[in-house]
Amino acid sequence: MSKELKFHPLADLLPLMEGDDFDGLVADIKANGIRQHIALWQGQILDGRNRYLAALKAGVDPVKYTFGIEQQHWAGKRFDPAAYVISKNIHRRHLTTEQKRELIAKLIKAQPEKSNRQIAAAAKVDHKTVGAARADLERRGEIPHVEGRTDTKGRKQPARKQPRAPAKTDWNIDDVRVRARTERNIEDERKSLLRRLTEADRGLVVQLSSFFEKYPDQIDAFVSDVWFAAAEASADAMKAKFAAAELPSGGAT
Repeated sequence: MSKELKFHPLADLLPLMEGDDFDGLVADIKANGIRQHIALWQGQILDGRNRYLAALKAGVDPVKYTFGIEQQHWAGKRFDPAAYVISKNIHRRHLTTEQKRELIAKLIKAQPEKSNRQIAAAAKVDHKTVGAARADLERRGEIPHVEGRTDTKGRKQPARKQPRAPAKTDWNIDDVRVRARTERNIEDERKSLLRRLTEADRGLVVQLSSFFEKYPDQIDAFVSDVWFAAAEASADAMKAKFAAAELPSGGAT
């Protein structure tokens, strides 16, 4: 067996595989070898700790399946090892939704001066997901509020755009009260629908949450599909109602 390799500290941003997931990886490597090479940075494992440990248990020499990132070309850009680790792992199946959130939070903590879009590009997630994570960290005081951030092109940008001056309107206090009541009614209706959905199928709520976190750009399409499905269901219900009304008084035959 070749020399023992150490784990790079940045690799510890991620949890190791355990249980059936790890046993399955051991069996796969024993049968097929390591299909995705282990990445080394500064002579230590930056990505591939699970493959390395599974190979040792399977009796396969993992060092034969390594490559040094220092040898790779990065199109003239400075290599970011932390971003590399997270982007390589954030969509792997053994990570839970909560673990993925923690990864994004760790990346924000490590480089709070980077913009949400820059971090999102590195982690391969939607920038709105990063923005929500940043707001939560700032609210809890785990990171300072950064007035200026660096965008994807390396330019300094303000963290938040200056709000526009409100346009002059002819509203009065009655308009404000009506608007407030409307917003409360909408919120109450939304909470009622969510409560009914959760009571009917809590597992479905979890699946929907996971789906929209993974594919945030699909929300509009999903709402449109739901609207059409509801319209079709309403149309079918109306047809059934009219059909029943046309039956003889004795009922169905």
